[in-house]
Amino acid sequence: MVKLLIPLQLVQNRSSSLWLQLIDFERPRESKSLSPRQHSKQQHLKKTTGMAALTVAPYKSIQRVHTWDENVEENYRFQCAGFRDLRDFETIENYQEKIDRWPHNGFIKKLVRRDGCFMYFNRGRECIDKEVHKVKLYKY
Repeated sequence: MVKLLIPLQLVQNRSSSLWLQLIDFERPRESKSLSPRQHSKQQHLKKTTGMAALTVAPYKSIQRVHTWDENVEENYRFQCAGFRDLRDFETIENYQEKIDRWPHNGFIKKLVRRDGCFMYFNRGRECIDKEVHKVKLYKY
């Protein structure tokens, strides 16, 4: 059992004030049959955004990166904006209009994040060697 303070109502007696009341409730029990990895996949698919989202196909495996290349840079920029990769980004409506690229090298210039805000990137390399190991490559 968990007890929380929740604002209940505005009571008007001799003075207007906000009353708080203790309410008991039970947390919903999570299924123990899922492994932690399956649970994280399920949570990622359940995320909802302000934009209309389609369902994303579950991935088969994840690979961490050890050396930088253009594919790693692309995935780094998508993951900074809250997406797994281009395939996950394609699930939002009108995704072609929400991505801009630098003309000379094709790197992502501007992305729309999951919360609807814009994220801007420099024309050069953004994923420094120190952060290369944080990038995940998803296999479908």
